[in-house]
Amino acid sequence: MPDGVVDKLTAAELDKIFPPPSVLKVAPWLSTPCAHHLNERGPVLEGDAHEIVRRYPELKGNVGWYNHDSIPWCGLGIGYVFAMNGIKPASAPLSALAWATWGQRLKAPTPGAVMVYSRTGGGHVTLYESEDANYYRRGGNQSDSVNVSKIPKSRPIKAIRWPAGVPLPTTGRKMARPGRR
Repeated sequence: MPDGVVDKLTAAELDKIFPPPSVLKVAPWLSTPCAHHLNERGPVLEGDAHEIVRRYPELKGNVGWYNHDSIPWCGLGIGYVFAMNGIKPASAPLSALAWATWGQRLKAPTPGAVMVYSRTGGGHVTLYESEDANYYRRGGNQSDSVNVSKIPKSRPIKAIRWPAGVPLPTTGRKMARPGRR
């Protein structure tokens, strides 16, 4: 049963996809969605909201009301990822745009960075994984499931963020290998 925690064996497998430095050393939260395997299912998502509140009780008013998978959950997914890794989520994690001021600003994406986009009716938040010449590969809730999808580089990014207090990575952007998603 997936528990959202990456052990050494899982990290070794992920390191085959994300070459050194190890995902556990640079951005361990990037592996959490891979270990959690979500599809849009109310009880699982509600459990994620409860887990955030259990770890960060002060967020109860901004998360504790989550009660149905019809409520957009990209921010909930990112909040869960960071909470599971001991990093306090944005103060209103269910609001994708709240992530635009969370943590510290980055000028360019790096694996594990939070990417925030504006869209009609609100925003979208996801994790940067890699890129090619035309697309960013992003991981998080897209199409009501946790997956990695492509987003055109022509789409404006509202913010790129990194957790406050976490050392900035020394490696830069990661170009996707040919044939990778």
